[in-house]
Amino acid sequence: MRYCFLICILFIFQIGQLFGQRIFVDQNIMVPFSRTYNPLNRDCINGKFEAYKSLQQAIENATYGDTISIREGFLRDTINVKLNKDNTGYLSIMNYKDERVVIDGNNPDIGPLIKIQSDRIKIQGLVILHSNSFGIYSHNTNDVTIKNCEVAYSNDGGIVFVDASNIKISYCH
Repeated sequence: MRYCFLICILFIFQIGQLFGQRIFVDQNIMVPFSRTYNPLNRDCINGKFEAYKSLQQAIENATYGDTISIREGFLRDTINVKLNKDNTGYLSIMNYKDERVVIDGNNPDIGPLIKIQSDRIKIQGLVILHSNSFGIYSHNTNDVTIKNCEVAYSNDGGIVFVDASNIKISYCH
């Protein structure tokens, strides 16, 4: 009986690693990071999710299999998607439900707004505006999906992949 219990616990742990976790990005939280985020109330009281104020911090603490859900608002950062951990699955970065998430590079000093440097990345439901170079840029990557995104007003190109394979772009404008 004791061994059955241990096997069940190990199985549940492995399932959790396979499917990853949901991580939130919410600029309205009062702290840079919380382990008690409640997405219904948009606060860090009695919740069960991790949340970050910064999308870049969320990416740096994510691994394959995780889903990063971004709450509505304007982000004025450049995002570097580079994972060091190699597991199964994809890292998904997406807007929460149908909320409008805008990554706005209205700053002449920054380069690509989203730079993808890892394989197996999914980006969905984001609005990427005003890049002084590329909206989304990736070099030497595989298995990247961009879906339901709007990329506009980029000086050198909207979505650009160089030396990449198995790239899927759908319902973007």
